[in-house]
Amino acid sequence: CQDIRGTLVGILWENPHAYIDVEVTEADGTAATWHLEMVTPNALKRSGAPRAVWESNMGETINVRACEAYAGGNRGAASYLALSDGLIRPVGQGVERRAQEDKHFNY
Repeated sequence: CQDIRGTLVGILWENPHAYIDVEVTEADGTAATWHLEMVTPNALKRSGAPRAVWESNMGETINVRACEAYAGGNRGAASYLALSDGLIRPVGQGVERRAQEDKHFNY
């Protein structure tokens, strides 16, 4: 898993999972867009992050703890993230398994 910092540029709000797109600047200076899976839209809504929260953060900086997909290609699953309000939100499946290890944001 890795920490990704970039700009929130997209949200796909559908079942069975919601997805976000985060545009990042790679080490070589090129731009890349990460497509990251989250839990269901209903679970996000219940945890205090309804669709309106994501839409209001479009174009804002986002910090994500994400695990890259085995196939690579800037795809993966988000575990935790912090939107512009700085709150750390659990957005992934089974985040409790490694909560202490993964919760190390210093944003």
